[in-house]
Amino acid sequence: MTAPDGLPGNSAPASARRYAVVFRWTIVVIVVLWFGAIAIVDPRREYLGSRFPAVVPNTRAEKLERLAEYARHGPVDALVMGSSRSFALAPEDLRARGLGRSFSLTVHGGGVQDLVALYRMTRAMGIRPRVVVIGVDETWLGTSFKDAYELQHNRLLQGALNTGERPPSRVWHAFALAERTMTPSYAMDAVRSVRGWLSSAPPRMITDSAGYTWEPGRDAEIASGSPEAMVPVSRSVAFLVPPLVAYGGVDSVRANLMVEFLRELEEDTVKVLAFLTPYHPVALQALNSRPRALAGFQRARADMMATFARAGVPLHDLSDAASFGASEREWYDAFHMQSPNAARLLDVLISRGL
Repeated sequence: MTAPDGLPGNSAPASARRYAVVFRWTIVVIVVLWFGAIAIVDPRREYLGSRFPAVVPNTRAEKLERLAEYARHGPVDALVMGSSRSFALAPEDLRARGLGRSFSLTVHGGGVQDLVALYRMTRAMGIRPRVVVIGVDETWLGTSFKDAYELQHNRLLQGALNTGERPPSRVWHAFALAERTMTPSYAMDAVRSVRGWLSSAPPRMITDSAGYTWEPGRDAEIASGSPEAMVPVSRSVAFLVPPLVAYGGVDSVRANLMVEFLRELEEDTVKVLAFLTPYHPVALQALNSRPRALAGFQRARADMMATFARAGVPLHDLSDAASFGASEREWYDAFHMQSPNAARLLDVLISRGL
């Protein structure tokens, strides 16, 4: 039986159906292979990968896991909280100064919501610190401040932050994350992770069992006394200006959340030692030559001080490194100090706050 034009009656539709089925299954196989590869490489530490180096360290998930293990071996008397600008505050230095067994819960790109979510997670673990040391970045309350990707996509922290709402299931959360892996930036992170594994490069940052994070390569470079070791300090000043210029005043939701957090600590009878995180002298000199950035810095600092005053908690302004006798060499860059400077800061903070 033939069609009017002499063609087999069903061959064209059947061929099209077969092509559609093959095409769909090809897409399914490609997607499954992609997700499988991403789960194994795991460049942002959102799945189960550990063999390949993390391009974007998931400090929140990593430190919560280490904190749970740390708490199994003894009490946690003190916590350090804040962003990477407070990484250098070593738990061992807190312990040596009488604050007890300590853990650093500082995270990359930390902000107000991190403080609240992470502290509530510690309470859920049964941890009751006596002291919380908080390194406060002055821009946290700004309307232009962006919460870190790690926080936005951590189901447990989001559940702790949004009390009364159940966090999504692990399966649903995994699918939501999987959708975000289909981006060029994620693919590039996976490629960089594989390259790092192939080159056997040592990790840039190391975090110990007490949550303390440091950069061994930079430590060795700075200790060598090489003039080149200070180049990252001057170069990093360029990253200081945009967020301060963009500071547009207080986001009332963030400010209220900060007050709520500080009052939670008060209700738990926790002693708070809070300070404005410091800048290298080179950074402060750069601010003085940029009126808009300087105005943003002064406004952000005043807004944060006012918010702490509203909660009745002292906030010590240590943004000028000279206020605690910091060395100009012991810095990773213009905003991240090394542990010797952090120890000097801690001495001044304890003398003022205890």
